Amino acid sequence: MIEARTLPECLEQAARSRFGVHFAERSGGDAFHGYSEIYERALVVASALRELGIEQGDRVAVAVPTSLDFYDSFFGVVLAGAVPVSLPLPRRFGPVDDYLCATGVMLSVCGVRLVLAGERNRKLLSRTDTELGTVCASELPRGVGTSARGAAVSSDALALVQFSSGTTQAPKAVALTHAQLLANVRAMLGAFLGSYPEGGGFEHRGVSWLPLYHDMGLVGSLLTALALPSPMALMSPELFIARPARWLQAISRHRASVSAAPHFAYSLCLDRIRDEELDGVDLSSWRMALDGAEAVTAPTLERFYERFRHYGLREEALTPVYGLAEAGLAVTFSDPKRRFRVECFEGRTIVSAGKPLRGFEIRIASHGTNRVGRVLVRGPSIMQGYLGAEVETRRVLVDGWLDTGDDGFIDDGELFLTGRDRDKVVLRGGNYAPELFEHALEGIAGVRAGGVVATSVVTDAGEELVVLVESRSPKPDAVKSISAVLSEKTGFVPHRVVLLDPGALPRTSSGKLRREEAARQFLGR
Repeated sequence: MIEARTLPECLEQAARSRFGVHFAERSGGDAFHGYSEIYERALVVASALRELGIEQGDRVAVAVPTSLDFYDSFFGVVLAGAVPVSLPLPRRFGPVDDYLCATGVMLSVCGVRLVLAGERNRKLLSRTDTELGTVCASELPRGVGTSARGAAVSSDALALVQFSSGTTQAPKAVALTHAQLLANVRAMLGAFLGSYPEGGGFEHRGVSWLPLYHDMGLVGSLLTALALPSPMALMSPELFIARPARWLQAISRHRASVSAAPHFAYSLCLDRIRDEELDGVDLSSWRMALDGAEAVTAPTLERFYERFRHYGLREEALTPVYGLAEAGLAVTFSDPKRRFRVECFEGRTIVSAGKPLRGFEIRIASHGTNRVGRVLVRGPSIMQGYLGAEVETRRVLVDGWLDTGDDGFIDDGELFLTGRDRDKVVLRGGNYAPELFEHALEGIAGVRAGGVVATSVVTDAGEELVVLVESRSPKPDAVKSISAVLSEKTGFVPHRVVLLDPGALPRTSSGKLRREEAARQFLGR
């Protein structure tokens, strides 16, 4: 494992290895670029950025899709001694004005001087207001010479600004130093190597389709591969959504040991992968199928194992994890060498998120004798704070402990998440986690995986349950069937079931459902 203190050192040391990155092409082929080539290209971009006037410590936004251009842009900024600000990319069918408004706020909060965009979104992002405008890395002047190495920066200097997921409110700019970022990377690599040490012909390899503007893709996949160093194969999120089988095919082809995804991806594979697409696929190399970023359910994990165990998938490989942008990324990992653990809580089955990674602590701020309470986290990669939001920083960071906003409990050292206070469904005077109702519809014909939001409204009759459901080709009796399932499994009959087109529910840049926004949009709240 590389013992670099900063991201420039990390890339420089990886460049001495034989490893690099494979980029999946839509045609089915792969383009390979070694870390040595990536380092040399980034040095050229760094020199060009300095020629444009970028100075050490400046913030430069990076809004580039998964490609060699992303590495050029991100590490060009890093080697120039500037700070990359990771921007979400526009959704293909999302409202352009909403995206530009949100992006404008992000740029302003971070004090961004320049935007590095992809070729397809450069024109759109040129409508934002920054001092040096918007350019593509490929358009930067290349005849300005190349530095021998990256800028010398302190490990305590700001290394990255990434935005929180914004599930319950507007995303906030999370500031992380080089030391904090690499502390989280090392904690994750410690979990990988502690469970499956390299040697005897075995070496870790990664595959990821996760967006690189999100911490799970950038920190959990790209930077961990760089810091080991190890081979990494990347594909675009759009390619995964269009052809989920390409993910499993890539794991098989590259003999990947580690690949992570949000929970909805495992459901999508069950719904969308045909048997004929798995001819020749061998998943026996997959030691850690990390599952996080949203609530993890046992039925989906069990169905995923049953479907793909015939292709070599190990049951213990299914590894629920927990993390958040404010912690750099990862906080807890389940044991990668045993079957995931479940507990029954308030009528539903909850999957353990595992134990804290080395160097991290978790405690529960419970009320009274109730063992359930707010999850607080402390560790070496907890953020410096939110840029431009000192009041909010003081609210969530107290004496080194981060208030995650999540509720849960600890049993035998393992964390079990029960939901978030702001999402609670209030019925008959009681508070219920929305997952109680949402997970009850898992596997129901016509209901899109991960496409259910449960909320409550106040009527003349009292609190009533409302369920928003993304439905694929709904049958005439779909509403009646959904109501019957909810009544049977939860004891509550919904006041209203709203059927929506797939993709209609609002989501964060990482794909998590925004429940409050969904209720506001579809119920006029």
